[in-house]
Amino acid sequence: LNAGIPGVKDDRAALMHNKFFVIDGDCVWTGSFNYTNNASTKNNENAVYVCDSKLAQNYTVEFTEMFNGQFGSTSPPDTPNPNLVIDGIKVENYFAAEDGVMNHIIDIVTSAQKSVHFMAFSLTDSNLGNLMINKSQNGLEVEGIFESRMAPGQGSECPKMLQEHLPVKLDGNKYTFHHKVIIVDSNIVIFGSFNFSASADTDNDENLLIVHDPWLASQFEKEFAKQYALGV
Repeated sequence: LNAGIPGVKDDRAALMHNKFFVIDGDCVWTGSFNYTNNASTKNNENAVYVCDSKLAQNYTVEFTEMFNGQFGSTSPPDTPNPNLVIDGIKVENYFAAEDGVMNHIIDIVTSAQKSVHFMAFSLTDSNLGNLMINKSQNGLEVEGIFESRMAPGQGSECPKMLQEHLPVKLDGNKYTFHHKVIIVDSNIVIFGSFNFSASADTDNDENLLIVHDPWLASQFEKEFAKQYALGV
């Protein structure tokens, strides 16, 4: 602001929780990664860089709304391209609070036939937690990693999952385990700024990608396996 770059602030109690760039109206950088030294050197994070004009249009619309002061629940449900095909890959793109993001996540997890792996800074949504427990009890491989500081907190689904004997772990990073990722059947990966919580779904300003691509899912599976091995 001091340098003369135009900027606006979200002064609500809820969070403007996005972490994205739109570059030249054609490329998008997004994920869990905050633009901090800790994110770069200490935390567990993820980010992707995708060049596609329709995806960039989605994020440009969202940026423009926020720049005009429309955050969270005041942001209109006008994502122009929520369902895309990028280089033959199906991609779903949603924004909170306007797009009912948690319902889309639950739809994908409900579709799981073999496995659900997750990495969660925060998972407090009871519908999602109960769904994962039911999937595990019905024979699917359901494994997860929780940020250790958030896992015992009020509303966390971690104690309930442990009580139901799901093989979930606390992360092994003494700093921050900041992933917000669900991998379904090693074929679909859900990620973005969106924590798995009611506040993310109804109050904050957030973004989410659901990418139906075994190759990208495999990259997240590698990170999951590495962090699961380090978990406690």
